[in-house]
Amino acid sequence: MSSNENYSEYEITKENYNKNPSYMKNLWSFNWEKQINEFVKGLGGKKVLDAGCGVGRDIKEFLKRGFEATGVDYSSKNIKIAEQSFVGAKLFEGNILEMNFLSSSSFDGVWACASVLHLKKKDLPLALKEFRRILKPKGRLFVSVKKGDGEKFVEDEAGKRFFSFYKEGEMKEAIEKAGFKVTKIEAVKHEQLTGRDPQRPDWICVFAQKTL
Repeated sequence: MSSNENYSEYEITKENYNKNPSYMKNLWSFNWEKQINEFVKGLGGKKVLDAGCGVGRDIKEFLKRGFEATGVDYSSKNIKIAEQSFVGAKLFEGNILEMNFLSSSSFDGVWACASVLHLKKKDLPLALKEFRRILKPKGRLFVSVKKGDGEKFVEDEAGKRFFSFYKEGEMKEAIEKAGFKVTKIEAVKHEQLTGRDPQRPDWICVFAQKTL
């Protein structure tokens, strides 16, 4: 996310995450346990990448289940917080569009929960290409994004951040075009994950497998 063209969208969002601690309470209010359990039961091994790991909320769940967890996030503050909390994980400050620090075909699963939604739509294929590169043959992918149309900045209690919104068919098409077989796609109510804010957009959750 280093190009001048993307500076305003990506750097503003990153600066928000680095400066604004208020989103932390909101982050930990999400419960993705059902989706995590479904994701890990189909894995062929123990190596999982949390792409856009934030402060390590889901890293904690993977470690608890006995997985070897690696996390990548573009917020230096998030990574520092995660490093203090989860000494059993490998954590990198980095860009999910360019993960040259990770070897090809090295992960059994990539968990991209609420991360690619901060990418411009034109950059989604680049992220999916990277996910496919680092996954082992038949490796599993999970992606969650917010349901809706278009892309824009959103300001709320967590600050100003850039979001892309997707329809189910739009997300399915993008993931299949990137070389994955979609095994399940579902819409999940925001309130089901947090217990509050029923007016917030639904989430689209996609489970997929790398094709040969």
